Amino acid sequence: MKNNILFGLILSFTISIGFLGHSQGSVNLISPKEFEKSIHSEKNPQILDVRTPQEFSSGHVSGAQNINWNDSDFKILISKLDTTKTVYVYCQVGGRSAPAHKELVEAGFKVKELDGGMNAWSSEERKVVK
Repeated sequence: MKNNILFGLILSFTISIGFLGHSQGSVNLISPKEFEKSIHSEKNPQILDVRTPQEFSSGHVSGAQNINWNDSDFKILISKLDTTKTVYVYCQVGGRSAPAHKELVEAGFKVKELDGGMNAWSSEERKVVK
C-alpha cells in the first residue's frame, strides 16, 4: 500500500514537472551542432537570445538579437519578428528559452530551441561573438 502511494506521488510529480517546461508536441529542442547547421542553412535566420543584455554582451551566437525574456515588453518585441520564418531561440541553460519557446509558438512562430543554451554551445567550443 505504501509503495502504491509513493509511486503515485512520484508519478504525479514527474508529470507535473514535464508540463512546466514545454508542452508535448510543440517542443523542438536541437543540439548545438544541429542549431548551428540549421541557422547556416537559412538566409538571414531569426536568432533570438532571451538572456539579459549583460549576458548577451558577454558573448552570443553570431547574428542573434537580444530580447530579454524578463522584459515587460517581451510579447510586443517578438510581435515584430517575421512569423513566416523559423525563430531560433536560446538562453543560458534553458530556463528562460523554454517559456519563451512556448510564448513564440502561441504567437504563431515555428521555433527551434538550443538544447542546453549557451552553456552547451560554449562547451562544444562553437563560435561566440562579443
